[in-house]
Amino acid sequence: MWKIFQNRDLEILESFQSVNDWKDVVFSRMDIKLKQYFANKVVVYFDNKMLFQQKNGLHENLMESLALAEKDMQQISGLFPDIRAFWIPENSNSFLITLNLPNEDNLYPNGKYGFELIKDDAMPGDGKLEKLQHDSWGNLVFSSELSDFARGWINYTPSLEERTSLQVKYIIMATNFKNKEDSSLMEKIQFEENIEKFPQYAELYNKILRVMPKIESTLEEEWRTSIVSGINPVIKINKKGLSK
Repeated sequence: MWKIFQNRDLEILESFQSVNDWKDVVFSRMDIKLKQYFANKVVVYFDNKMLFQQKNGLHENLMESLALAEKDMQQISGLFPDIRAFWIPENSNSFLITLNLPNEDNLYPNGKYGFELIKDDAMPGDGKLEKLQHDSWGNLVFSSELSDFARGWINYTPSLEERTSLQVKYIIMATNFKNKEDSSLMEKIQFEENIEKFPQYAELYNKILRVMPKIESTLEEEWRTSIVSGINPVIKINKKGLSK
């Protein structure tokens, strides 16, 4: 969870500016990830309803899909925890200590930002966290509460092929675990990892792929219409969960 980076090359002020530039990049990339995650949730529910509950109509299916996706977003704290950074100048060096920064090289303050990773599994000891917060310049790098994913998700919907694959996996998972309430999370994860080897996967994929183009164009049209009409739900995250 904690990572320590060191900068030996830049002057203190340059290092400080570099951290600010890096922070903006991390927020932008994590914001896109969050919007993609929410978009995937919405399209899975919407496509499923348009396949099996078409009589309910576009608008009702979209609103119900958004509501289901909103409910799922109450569980995102483990996937998208707040990312924080603590910058500490020390003589000719400066250190950047991060909390909850994902293990992805493109999110690290390396390269043009002048830092290098020196410890990726750090853990503050007793009392050290408070001292760290006191002695450093601390900043919130990313929080899901600051994202406009509820409006911006439509620009990150997956491709037709990806939507088809997501839908096939959703149908197979829902069918296979329909009457298995006691199934463990690990069992479901293992099943999903090998789901493309499921006997009916290829056949179901091809069937859904043929009808998906008709569904694909309707989602954005209905969402844009809802926005113009001013009736789209605006989702806001707070400590108690999500609310409209």
